[in-house]
Amino acid sequence: MGNVKVNEDMLVLISDLTNLEQNKLMLMATIYTRKIEELKKNKIDNLQKYLLDQIKFYKRNLAKYKNILDNYLNRYEKALNNLIEQYELEYNYLQNEIVFAQTNQKIAVANFVASKRGLDKANIDGNIALIEKSNKKIFATAQKKLNYDIVIDECIARMEKCIKNTYETVEEIFCVSNDKLIFNVGLIGKIKYSFLTTFSGKKLFHKNVMQPFEKELEDIEKTSMETVSDIKIETLQYTAQLEKIRNDINCSFNETLNKVS
Repeated sequence: MGNVKVNEDMLVLISDLTNLEQNKLMLMATIYTRKIEELKKNKIDNLQKYLLDQIKFYKRNLAKYKNILDNYLNRYEKALNNLIEQYELEYNYLQNEIVFAQTNQKIAVANFVASKRGLDKANIDGNIALIEKSNKKIFATAQKKLNYDIVIDECIARMEKCIKNTYETVEEIFCVSNDKLIFNVGLIGKIKYSFLTTFSGKKLFHKNVMQPFEKELEDIEKTSMETVSDIKIETLQYTAQLEKIRNDINCSFNETLNKVS
């Protein structure tokens, strides 16, 4: 009867722990997703504002340039989405690895408790063979739990790095600065420049806005594509590393159980 109560208590404890871990991961994912959406919206809104400000500054007809501006925005958003989606894939992969490791930990803990109970009974019965077998399983399951602690800690560290890299890389690559692209002048120069835009607005708009921004956009697309490729390679390398670690954990577990005294 006591064993049944212990099993019920263990199941309740494991269930509560699972819910706690799931809620924590879900909260982290929700915060990450919300911040990404906000960052993406800000970047697109800022670019749209920049382009509209330039149209106004150079006294251009918005309707005439609408298709060109829409094309700029679509290309910019596509490059932004590609990069963010790759980071999200990395994040989701790491999150799944954490869930997998936590599940294996719970199995190891349950087996540890069962083995400890078996050892107690073997000691009472004086069953030498069962005592040896239970001791091995206690050590093996405890070691397996600790090994998955390392995996979880490493995945969490990489997940935090993924979050940090997402924000920093998007800010760095998709920075469109008025200071870099707009023609800055003093008060007298602005009066002169206003006069020039009236008579040479089209030429100046192409020279000071469209040509530099086209180059800027090409650089953004190229850098985004290269970064996506780097993330894919890094994720594949880490996948292979984790696969090896899982195999090593299982091999160590089996070796401990099968070790001849």
